[in-house]
Amino acid sequence: MTDSNWQQNILLVSSDSKFREIIINSFEEETKVQTANDGDDALQVMEFNQYKIFILDDKCLVEVITNWAPGISALDICHEAQKNHSKPKIIILSSHIENLGTDYVEKTNATLIMNRDYVSPDRIIHIVRMLRNRTYRTILSRDFIKAKTFKCPLYKFNPFSQNSNNTDIGYDLFLKPGEQICEDHLKELIADHVYHLYVKENELHQFIDSFPKNIQAELFSSKLNNLRKDYRTFLLDFLDGTKTGSAEESEKTFQRGMNVVNQLSDLIASFNDPMICLKQLPYPRQSELAHGLNAALYTLMFGRLCELKESPKEIALAALIHNIGIMDVDQKIVMKDHQTLTPDEKDQYSKHVFHSVSIIKRHKAFSGELFYNVLMSHHENCDGSGYPDGLTQEQIPDETELVAIASSYNYIKTVRIGEKLKTPIEAFEKLKTLQGKYNSNILQCLEALFQK
Repeated sequence: MTDSNWQQNILLVSSDSKFREIIINSFEEETKVQTANDGDDALQVMEFNQYKIFILDDKCLVEVITNWAPGISALDICHEAQKNHSKPKIIILSSHIENLGTDYVEKTNATLIMNRDYVSPDRIIHIVRMLRNRTYRTILSRDFIKAKTFKCPLYKFNPFSQNSNNTDIGYDLFLKPGEQICEDHLKELIADHVYHLYVKENELHQFIDSFPKNIQAELFSSKLNNLRKDYRTFLLDFLDGTKTGSAEESEKTFQRGMNVVNQLSDLIASFNDPMICLKQLPYPRQSELAHGLNAALYTLMFGRLCELKESPKEIALAALIHNIGIMDVDQKIVMKDHQTLTPDEKDQYSKHVFHSVSIIKRHKAFSGELFYNVLMSHHENCDGSGYPDGLTQEQIPDETELVAIASSYNYIKTVRIGEKLKTPIEAFEKLKTLQGKYNSNILQCLEALFQK
């Protein structure tokens, strides 16, 4: 049976030994990859283990639309997964994706179907990381005072934690289940400028259930959780091969993205003071999902202070996908500290802007100049030192410079192990020290916000 300590179990069904080796060696201990050579092998191992993610390579599976010999199909495995595994996420890699009809998509209930002939292992690795359960989920401490006790433990992130009590590094127990909130708890949060707490992924529902039912949906933590889910669904739409090239599907994807932007806008509007919003709303920890959401959030807030010809909401939509090409870069490079990258690794990483543009070109609703400018040029610097074209301030569109500032601000503001959390004002002051990189006119517009 599967060890209960594993955070994420994956079943990879593929006869491609090289492909299997790359996937297996790309995850650390929090993710366990089990392999099967074909459909029969897959069904056998599925009897004895529970899996959260299934990767089905149709090179070794029989599809109902072909004339291959009888055997186990991807559809058979999908049915078994949906029947006996808890909320599975299924990725199908198909070499004949253009022949798959909508009925096939509906029957498999797959999370994602991609073209096997063009998808790199790096993209699959990135998607698995995006789909897998995280150990901890972020909650807003402003919700904390609305309940007296909780049904699950709450944790506080400590960047200087020494892991003394054999817990996950960085996460210290803050409140035990059933322990009543007291004045000292509130004083501790205020003294440490803590605006976020954490619960275990599988205990998030217990946290929500600690509140009266009539306010559960209105909790900021609930709204952030739903926002993250909607954002992930939006990103997956970009990658689904069954939707590529369809103007109708492209428009649906566009509207899903705007829905995420509108949710962010509504959350921002619920704060009376923009500075309080800057302190409390953004995700504090680093991840690709958090970075995209935070970049869009800052783009909305900063864009409203600047007189730009483009709508802040459309620029924020571009911010949501400004780094989408990262998934086609060697994921070992992506996971490294960027300060330690070699010149060759930096060159490989810089190509993510071309990958991003390649991805959005397949979606007609995102073919506009605004999206191209933001995705291609958000690493350009006003002094000409950026990439890929070494543009100067006069050549970089304002919307691109706005997203570049929002993205960089988020990297500075993100809390990391061994580093003290920066306040919004400290992060902005750090941003201003990077002379020559960012548009001085936009930074000047933001001064009023950070002088509070």
